[in-house]
Amino acid sequence: MDDNAFRRYIFDREIDKPRGILLLKPFFLDFENNKAGEFYLAGFESDGVFEQRVLNANLEGLARFKNLKNEEPNVFLNKVLRRMTDEQFVLVAYSTAELSVINSMLAAKAERRQFTHLRYLNLLSAAKRWIRKHKKNDFEALAPFRIGADDYTQKRQRYSLASVMRLTNFQAEKDYAPGKTTSRFNAVISALKLKEQNFDALTAVQKAKATKALKHNEFDVKAMKVLFNLIKEQDASCFQKSIVKLFGESE
Repeated sequence: MDDNAFRRYIFDREIDKPRGILLLKPFFLDFENNKAGEFYLAGFESDGVFEQRVLNANLEGLARFKNLKNEEPNVFLNKVLRRMTDEQFVLVAYSTAELSVINSMLAAKAERRQFTHLRYLNLLSAAKRWIRKHKKNDFEALAPFRIGADDYTQKRQRYSLASVMRLTNFQAEKDYAPGKTTSRFNAVISALKLKEQNFDALTAVQKAKATKALKHNEFDVKAMKVLFNLIKEQDASCFQKSIVKLFGESE
């Protein structure tokens, strides 16, 4: 067994134990995609470096204007998984949405086989445990995340990332608008098609929608890092039971 294989062997068996949790090396990831399975963007941060990848050919004009790489979603995912394998990262995302997306993208067992040791940390699950143990009163004292929203929306947004971040010093700005990112990207796509991918030809409103969509994604990724580090420093045991195999089947 070579050195890399041995490290993976140890990492695989210690990652969900207290000693392993303290050694977590996080890879933060947030996809922007719609319910139909169309991708727009991925934001990610590892080793202190934040990046974004455009994942839609119809956003090529945006990618060029913002100097972002544009990749096919499957190409991007395979690069991420290989890097996680080489450097023993744990993928960290808020909720199980990214877990479901990745499993649907890499559905064949033959494709998954080389990545069966990889782990996924559901930061939402860990945050709920952290709130129950350490922030219950503070959380219950928070006003609804969006004043004036109906009861259903208030309940759905209560544990959203931006809502939970109100317990920290890293909070979303006023133009952070949950539920609007998809419509913003779609508006930009429509405009870029009409202008033959010339971003400069878009209106100020259309350019603002693109900027706000990118900014929304950036906040989510950076907020996850802040929340992860806060929980790890205060009570790393909150991560237990929130770590699962990235791909469910056994080796």
